[in-house]
This record gives sequence, structure tokens and C-alpha cells, in this order.
Amino acid sequence: MEITANTTVDTAATTTIEAPTEILLNPALTLLEEPMSLASAIKAMDSDGWLTAVVPVGIWSLIDSRVSENEESGEDYAIVAAMVAESVIPVQMGYKVIGVRPDNVLLLEATFELKEALATCYDEDELAELEAQAS
Repeated sequence: MEITANTTVDTAATTTIEAPTEILLNPALTLLEEPMSLASAIKAMDSDGWLTAVVPVGIWSLIDSRVSENEESGEDYAIVAAMVAESVIPVQMGYKVIGVRPDNVLLLEATFELKEALATCYDEDELAELEAQAS
């Protein structure tokens, strides 16, 4: 006994679904479209010296920021550059993907220890001046 099935697909009934321009898992979060100034970042850091922001970072900038095998990875630099306008080298950092854009841009909730990063980049007098500007 043979069993055959006939399936008819009505192609006229199919509809196109347009992808959203951006998917942010928590719409209550504010996306930082431009890096903040160092003074603003100092103001925004918490009492433990950590800065947290939601930033868009292109997946290709994460890949391109990899360095040669003889050096340490620079992958976090693209994320920090999206957070703070001035050059700051992260010492401790973490991030999670919380959204995506269709143009290969990831929306990241990133956190890094700004106070420690500043201590490696600036001397005590420069730090005091930066903190005074932030006040």
C-alpha cells in the first residue's frame, strides 16, 4: 500500500515581513550614540569607579581591533572608544550583547573600571584636574 500526499502552496497568500531597524532587548535602556567626554564619564561612573553604558559597536570593528599574536588583544578598545571620546585603555571590562541592528552593529551593555584605567593613563595632578572638571 502506497501513501502519497499532495501539498498545494498558495504563493499569492505569502506576505513579506520587514525586519526591524533595531532590536533592543530592554527598550528602557538609553543607547549612547556618541562617546561621552572624559569629564562626563567621570561624572557617570559609580562610587566604585566603574562606568556602564549601552553602546553600538560594529562587529567588524571588534574583529579588526584584534592585534598580532605577539601583543595583547585590543578587542575591548573599540568598545571603550564608543563609550569615552578620549583614549582610555581598559584594565578590567565586561559586556553583554543586548540588541542588534541589521547593519552588523551590536548593541552592547558595557562596563569597565574607569578609575583604574585613568590611574594607568594619567598622573595624580592630571587626575585631580580631570575630577575638578567633572565636578
